[in-house]
Amino acid sequence: MPIAHKLLSAVAAFGAALSLSIAPASASSAPNVHPWLLSISDMPAGWSVMPDSGGPSSAGCLSPGLALRAQHPGSRGGVSFENGQAPIAEEDVYSWAAPSAARHAYFVVTTGLNRCQRFNSQGMKGTVEPMNLGRYGNLRSAYQLSMAGGGQSVGMDFLVALKGRAVVEFVYADDTSLDANMMSLDLSDVQSLATTAMAKVRG
Repeated sequence: MPIAHKLLSAVAAFGAALSLSIAPASASSAPNVHPWLLSISDMPAGWSVMPDSGGPSSAGCLSPGLALRAQHPGSRGGVSFENGQAPIAEEDVYSWAAPSAARHAYFVVTTGLNRCQRFNSQGMKGTVEPMNLGRYGNLRSAYQLSMAGGGQSVGMDFLVALKGRAVVEFVYADDTSLDANMMSLDLSDVQSLATTAMAKVRG
């Protein structure tokens, strides 16, 4: 399988990636997340929009997209971008009518992620470690993931952040098959995009 497909399949375990199918805000006045999503104009030169990945898939204990949907957000949406075959970036945003509901959803997801150390997805085995990506929103948790299988390996930096009535997932994945230090080299790009993404969320 081409590495771009491996990356997309792996990232699909995290969020919705529904760039063309945004759930509208409910009558309960949850804010519409669509204006908050990253757009191609926010991305560095050379990046392009990826097609819909078909929604979140299960990766055992590492399935925050499914966990957030289970908290019944009033609005949700996502976008995915790629820079050639790799890297890939995905953002998913969920909102609720009340900040307390968003906070509850954030803790449901991060509690599960904090207990997840190993997982299987798309024929690859993965490990999860906490990391520090910086300060984003009201609360934030970040993780570094490593996946390997079929002669290929993928690294991912993954952020979950609470901002007001919204929970944001941001994933940045790259091919680490030839250079195990690729994610360290990507760190400044990850932080820059995460900062841009969070600045657009009004919560």
